[in-house]
Amino acid sequence: MDALGINIFSILVYTILFGIIFIVLDKLLLPPLRKSIEARKHLIASNLLKSQELIDQRNSFTEEMRANEKEILQNSKLRAEEIIANSESEAIQLLKQAKAKSEEMLLDIKSALTIKESKLNATFIEKVRTASMNVFKAYYGEDEKLDQVKLAKALETIK
Repeated sequence: MDALGINIFSILVYTILFGIIFIVLDKLLLPPLRKSIEARKHLIASNLLKSQELIDQRNSFTEEMRANEKEILQNSKLRAEEIIANSESEAIQLLKQAKAKSEEMLLDIKSALTIKESKLNATFIEKVRTASMNVFKAYYGEDEKLDQVKLAKALETIK
């Protein structure tokens, strides 16, 4: 085999050395390495479980939040409708009160105008009476007695 460039002694020595290195590595280096790999396997598996639990929790919280959101939205809509209804009823009540107050004020004004009109009529009649007497006196003179009955009849026709 020397012709092929293969040395059997070298192959035998390399094989023995490889076996020794393999045994040494198997006994010294591989157990801690296997332990480390197993620990990483367990860590990865537990992290995967934890992440799955967290995903489930997140999904649960999301569903719960959506349900709460819907409930809050419904309550808000109901409250808004209630507020609107109350506002509308208050507005109607205020309009009724304002209408009643304006009608009351209108009656007061009409009453005041009626009173003022009667006073003006009385004043007007008195001024007409005085003016008529002055005309009568000027026409007939101051010395003559005025016929009060005739004067009253004349004033009644003026009314």
